[in-house]
Amino acid sequence: MAKPNDSETSATLTSSNGDHSFQAKLFLSSSPLLKLLICLFLILVTFAAFWQVRHNEFKPSHAEAHHDLGVLLTRQGKIQEAILHLSEAVQIAPNYGEGHLALGMFYLRMGKKDLALEKYKILKPINMNLANMLYDKISKGSP
Repeated sequence: MAKPNDSETSATLTSSNGDHSFQAKLFLSSSPLLKLLICLFLILVTFAAFWQVRHNEFKPSHAEAHHDLGVLLTRQGKIQEAILHLSEAVQIAPNYGEGHLALGMFYLRMGKKDLALEKYKILKPINMNLANMLYDKISKGSP
C-alpha cells in the first residue's frame, strides 16, 4: 500500500469470506474543518437512529425485518403478532423463501398441516432446498 502524502490520510479495510474479497479505501482530506464536519455528521446520524428506535418511530417495511420480528414473536409466544409479521414478509417479497419456510413451520407447529403443505407448494419453485426441508418436517409430523 502506498504511503499517504501530507494532503490525505488513508485507511484500508480488507476482509475475506470464502471466495469473496472486499477491500475498501477511505481517503480524508487533512483539513481539520472537513474532519470536524464529517464527525458532526456521523454523530447526528447516530443520534437520529437512536431517537427513532427509542421513540418507536422505526417502522420496518423490509421483508427480512418482518421475518426476523415474526420469528422472535413466535419464540415469545405472541402468536397473532408473529403470524402478521411473517405474512407481511411474504407479501412484501413473494419470492422470500425464508419467509415461506417460517410460515410453513409455524403452521406445522399449530397443527395446520394443510396450510404447511400450501407453503411447501409455494416454496418449491422459489427454493427447492428450503422446500425439501419443510417437506421433511411435514412428513415426520414435527416442526
